[in-house]
Amino acid sequence: MLWKRGISAAHIDGEKIIYQHMTVVADRESRAELKRRSEAGDIEIVSNRFVMREGVDWTHLVHSVFACTFGGICGYLQSGGRVLRNHPSLDHVVIQDHGGNYWRHDSLNADRVWSLDDTEAKIADRHAEAYREKKEAEPIVCPKCAKVRARGVACPACGFAYSGPGLCNC
Repeated sequence: MLWKRGISAAHIDGEKIIYQHMTVVADRESRAELKRRSEAGDIEIVSNRFVMREGVDWTHLVHSVFACTFGGICGYLQSGGRVLRNHPSLDHVVIQDHGGNYWRHDSLNADRVWSLDDTEAKIADRHAEAYREKKEAEPIVCPKCAKVRARGVACPACGFAYSGPGLCNC
């Protein structure tokens, strides 16, 4: 448990909010209180199951972990957008994707061409076809820090660069 290690955390689902020694009904007031405590830093971690996907405006979030696979691009973009929103105190955010969503739907920051008749299936088909035909290069994953980038010799996060032809001094 995080609380035993001195980390303040809460969990929210559709019905309740669980704090260290207390469970409350997840009504409008208790959700607002959780947001206030999170923004103030009193609650360091908020875990959830599908709650942060829609209708949440917590622009102070700096780190998100995707521990599931998003079947459709809309849910992926919407959930990622919760963390990518602008906040005056943040110069970057971190999104950990443990569900393979980057590979399934591309980067949250990718430029996309949209059409009014697009469906989730059409978008997925175009993405898969582009990778099959190598229209989109496979992303580069830094062996030092795991930052994913589209191009470039040196990692923009840690500065690691390959040396020699095809050699990795990892």
